[in-house]
Amino acid sequence: MYFLTAQDPNYIVKGSRDPLGFQVLWQSVGRQLIPNLSTVSSSIIDFQIMCIASYYKHTYNLEESRYRLLFSRLEILMAFARFAKDSTLGFNGVDKIRKLYQESNKELIIADDMQILSNQRAYGIWGKYNRPFQDCGILEYKGLYALIEDKIKTVPQFKNTMERLLNHTEGKNIHLTKEQLFNISNIIEKPQEEEHDLFVNTLLKDNCDNALQSELARNKELTKEHLFGFINEMQQNSSHDSLKAMLDKIKRTEQILCPLNRVFRHLQTKVEWKKTDLVSDSAFVGLNRDIDATGLDVKIQELYHILKMPNVELVEGLAKRNAEVSQSRRSAPWIKMNDDRLEVNHHEGGYPLREFNGEEQYDNSYFLYSYLHIHKQLY
Repeated sequence: MYFLTAQDPNYIVKGSRDPLGFQVLWQSVGRQLIPNLSTVSSSIIDFQIMCIASYYKHTYNLEESRYRLLFSRLEILMAFARFAKDSTLGFNGVDKIRKLYQESNKELIIADDMQILSNQRAYGIWGKYNRPFQDCGILEYKGLYALIEDKIKTVPQFKNTMERLLNHTEGKNIHLTKEQLFNISNIIEKPQEEEHDLFVNTLLKDNCDNALQSELARNKELTKEHLFGFINEMQQNSSHDSLKAMLDKIKRTEQILCPLNRVFRHLQTKVEWKKTDLVSDSAFVGLNRDIDATGLDVKIQELYHILKMPNVELVEGLAKRNAEVSQSRRSAPWIKMNDDRLEVNHHEGGYPLREFNGEEQYDNSYFLYSYLHIHKQLY
């Protein structure tokens, strides 16, 4: 007799972009160079909006509920203003803003029940920028609020609109013309003078005596390189030993993590693999298994040991790693090795491994791209 029951939620395979638990590993290494930025905190405009919101919270001594309401209104206001200024700019919620803006003839509406994202608090500016905003030390910057106040005074349209947002009756709509929104966008012009110094001194900090910032100031063309190209050029140009050593650590870490991740994704392209097929699979031929792991974190060295193994043992090592990660998440493993074959239970994210080049291909940014993107916006 059979009984049909619902699937045990603790046993089904749960979707994840990180089946081997590599994210925490590369982030730990990246933090040793760039301490405060995240992979999604790369917009100076969003940091400017955080500064403005903090100024109003401090100046008007806003309690949390009122501050949340103001922040939501401000985020929507600035989304409309950004689009009015430059419709090619990308930002969180731009698709919804574009639709509303293009459907309106003259006026746009800001409503308290308005959401430009499925969860504006989590996926918008607050969710992505609050932590790096706090960690970078912007709030401790001497003269921050005086700086923001002086800036607001230079944009009367923005100042007047913020008074409306502060004092407007909750639940009522606020109407603004496209011309007003265009004028408001002047509040987020490229930072100059003291505001520029504020962001340089807080966002572009590194743990190598700010040598990364100094090198980029001397050679801005370096920001155009891909990850390994950037690291190689920086090492050749820099005379700062600790910076060169840290960049070398990042490169060697990625040269271990990336091929292992690519092999795992390659394994996901089939329902099962016989061990004999793994031995002869040409996709493994191009892997660079000769990396100097000296001085790397212990867990990275353990993964390098897996990378150096023959094909079957390498796959067994990945299966074991995936099982451990899945167990910690209370879900089923994506792949499972049996006596003579590998079973693949989850295929999302799988893609074939072809002509892997360990000197060029990478998967993780180590926060360098956020850093470089901010640098480009400031200089």
